[in-house]
Amino acid sequence: MAPGTQGPRCILSGVATRPLCHFELAGSDYLTTRRSDELAGLKPIDPSTRVIEFESRGIRVRNTRRFYILNPTNIGFEYEWECVEPLLTVPTGAPAPASDPSSSTSAKPPATAAAAAAAATAGCPFRCQTRRGVVLPGKKSELTFEYVPETLDTVESLWMFHIREHKRSLPFLLVGQALEPRVSFARTHVN
Repeated sequence: MAPGTQGPRCILSGVATRPLCHFELAGSDYLTTRRSDELAGLKPIDPSTRVIEFESRGIRVRNTRRFYILNPTNIGFEYEWECVEPLLTVPTGAPAPASDPSSSTSAKPPATAAAAAAAATAGCPFRCQTRRGVVLPGKKSELTFEYVPETLDTVESLWMFHIREHKRSLPFLLVGQALEPRVSFARTHVN
């Protein structure tokens, strides 16, 4: 280009979007390749559902999964977890316990939101330790779930993550599998 001449100019404009939040979770192929046909037939799950997997060695062992949520925006938000389906498992054919009709009419509703949440997840092996919280702009917040298995079966629980002020919800499937403990001996024989 000759000295003193102006090069070509091009005016550009664009729009960029960024997520409202980002979960620092490893990807899972559970829904696409490893979910049993019995569970898939019992409750179809939206393919966009995020999966959090737990593996336990033995039953009645507390297993904790911690992960972070990042707020990339310049506005803070409050979040809330809701248990939608406390326990999804393949029916074993055992009859359900008979309910007492007199107890259902005399039962009182839970007095607090925490009591209502506890009642909704009664009998569920999954517990959310951070049910509500605030994520400040540009910051991370730690989220914690616990899994305490009662059987060796694969169990699922469907949860919703809500950001109510933005009217956003994201489904999460918690999957727990308890395995037999690994037991080994340092000596092959004892005198």
